[in-house]
Amino acid sequence: MLAWRTSPTEMAAADRLSHGVAGSRPEQPGKHQQEEDDSDRDPSGVVCEHVARLPDAGLRYLSATLNRIAPSTPDISKDVAMTPSGDSGHGRPDLEELTIEPDDIEPDDKDWTWVLKRACPECGFDAGDVPGPRVAGWLREKAACWPAVCERADAAVRPAPQVWSPLEYACHVRDVCRVFESRVNLMRSEGDPSFENWNQDLAAIIDDYGRQEPLAVAVELCAAAEAAAAAFEAVGEGEWERTGRRSNGSTFTIETLGQYFLHDVIHHLHDVHG
Repeated sequence: MLAWRTSPTEMAAADRLSHGVAGSRPEQPGKHQQEEDDSDRDPSGVVCEHVARLPDAGLRYLSATLNRIAPSTPDISKDVAMTPSGDSGHGRPDLEELTIEPDDIEPDDKDWTWVLKRACPECGFDAGDVPGPRVAGWLREKAACWPAVCERADAAVRPAPQVWSPLEYACHVRDVCRVFESRVNLMRSEGDPSFENWNQDLAAIIDDYGRQEPLAVAVELCAAAEAAAAAFEAVGEGEWERTGRRSNGSTFTIETLGQYFLHDVIHHLHDVHG
């Protein structure tokens, strides 16, 4: 399991949206932790700095929202959790100190790599429609839809005990963006690297996705998506076929990694009717 910390650049992006809502914070090094993952579920990766700017549509939307509700917005400048959207006021305990309560969510252990071969019948995404150079543009467009999801009055309400709330899905997508940013950068810098594992279901419990601050999550998601988009945008013409591997042996090129990543973002928008 990876312990995420929002990078200074993400915090700066939030600060630009509304003075006094998010202040500057010292750089915090990411922790590299690994949790055994006996499923085929993706993603996994390592923490890296996020050099980000918010998508224009998301920036305009969040700016208006923050200006409207800024007086009641909690101070997210303090590093009180793995991300400033955490609601604990006393820091996060070490993993060994946590008592993990069972969740009603059934772990997702399905192999979703089939979406690279045919269109998803649920969300309609067809990987063949998105060549590598178009990944960044698609990501920015879809990420701009998430702030409206986070602002819903019932964003933190699960439609059923076994189904994530829109807020929990948003937290997951934010962290997926961070993971895939690190993966594409790793694939560009190393030859056929093996990705670190990340247990997405355990992360949701440890980070208490359902109790994070929706507005802060929206800001973080847009910043993380922009950082990932910039990473894919930086891929050179001759780099799209560079490879990387998951621990179960599944191999991706940078292009198929981007397509697989996009499906996750788009499918979860479908899940929350975004």
